[in-house]
Amino acid sequence: MQAHIEAHGLSPELIERAVETLCEMVGWSSRRLEELEKRLADAVAAERSAANEAAGLRAELDERRGWGFMRRLRWAVSAGTNVR
Repeated sequence: MQAHIEAHGLSPELIERAVETLCEMVGWSSRRLEELEKRLADAVAAERSAANEAAGLRAELDERRGWGFMRRLRWAVSAGTNVR
């Protein structure tokens, strides 16, 4: 292998530096991948939470659509004093 490297005019030091650089790049890439995987997991959890909240709000809206006008009016007037 050494003869093949030298035949192409490549010094062992150059090859060693290239390997070290590639190892550093692999390390950086691995850390970046872990960071992105964590951010993706956080985003998926946030999306699920938002979807659940939206489903709850849709159910609440559907329930209130069945209310009569006076009940909706009383709810709207009292909403400022009845904080959940």
